Amino acid sequence: MKKIKLFALALLAGAISFTSCDSDDPSGPTLSLTVVNADAWYGDTVQINYSISSNEKIETLTASTNNANVSFDDNIVLSGDYSASGEVLFVMPTSGLNDGESILVGFVAVDAGGDGDTASETGIIHIKQPTAATTALATEVTTGNFWHIYGPNHGAYNLDGDATVGQAEDAALKSMINTDDVGGAFTGSWETGNGTEYVKDNAFDYANATVEGATTSFEAGTSNGTVSNPVANDIYIAKKGTTYYAIKITAVNPSATKANDGQITFSYKKN
Repeated sequence: MKKIKLFALALLAGAISFTSCDSDDPSGPTLSLTVVNADAWYGDTVQINYSISSNEKIETLTASTNNANVSFDDNIVLSGDYSASGEVLFVMPTSGLNDGESILVGFVAVDAGGDGDTASETGIIHIKQPTAATTALATEVTTGNFWHIYGPNHGAYNLDGDATVGQAEDAALKSMINTDDVGGAFTGSWETGNGTEYVKDNAFDYANATVEGATTSFEAGTSNGTVSNPVANDIYIAKKGTTYYAIKITAVNPSATKANDGQITFSYKKN
């Protein structure tokens, strides 16, 4: 085994440009690079794998970048006099990066044949700000519903227990209680019985609902314990304690087929 030192070259220009020396000698070195994780942000480490082969002994391997603040390991262990393979880890700085720019990393191999044969390759590191982590509202219930509060069927719903609730049951179980008058038309309006608060936001992305999105939507609106006259496709963001719900109304039917007059149906997602 033999070690070759990897030297960081100071660059005078803003980008790397390497030109291999011309030679008719077919024994010149060949060099290949693989950028393993090309996207990076502050403090990230990018691995670049290299492979060199030559019919002459390899004399030097040097590298440089167009960003002086990028640091890297400068030790390479060769597998033999005529070949080398391994990896170099490039550590991004903790400031001064711009999303969308690139950092160029250049390697140059020179053999010891005396005729200056070289091989050069450039790797590209893409500076990319990571997408903020999100937590999906992963549990979806598609059978949410309640009926007219003065009919024989359940006029309330429990978002925590995913079930309708009867009028005589504990108010702590009632996230949504129908507020329509006795003998009056069914509008689907409701109020909370357990402190659940609601914000209407029809622009909310229900299909890709996340805790972060629900939090932003809820905090941007004016929350209330009552909802009046919902219609199909309305979206409400609800919160109880630390739990968020995204509720999408699917239908409001004032003349349902059962004995009590009127039913609302909805789907919802929660964390």
